[in-house]
Amino acid sequence: MNNQRGNKKMSPLFFALGPPAIILLVLTTKHFFPTLSCPYKAEWNINCPGCGGTRATLSLLSGNIYRAFSLNPLVATGVIVCFGYTIYSVIYRITKKNYHQPNISLYHGIFIICLIIGFAIYRNL
Repeated sequence: MNNQRGNKKMSPLFFALGPPAIILLVLTTKHFFPTLSCPYKAEWNINCPGCGGTRATLSLLSGNIYRAFSLNPLVATGVIVCFGYTIYSVIYRITKKNYHQPNISLYHGIFIICLIIGFAIYRNL
């Protein structure tokens, strides 16, 4: 029996129907989720880097980009970058027939952590 894991192909139908299905699911169920408060905001009255992130993501999925960036620009930018990279990876896989693995170094991770800490400090000034 020949098991070729590397030659599996993703269905284009999955990529065509997946994002609209997720958006529809989020838009139809967002009123059923309980509103959770941030423990940092409740205890120390400071905004953590993620405060407003869920609302920003829901605003992006609803198409309200201005509101998403006003709620949490860091999360909104991160969601857009991740979505763009996902689209790029899918197109790369379809056209080149292989997987594109990102090259993330320790310096990238340190930069992202410093960016999050800097955003949290700036947000609470």
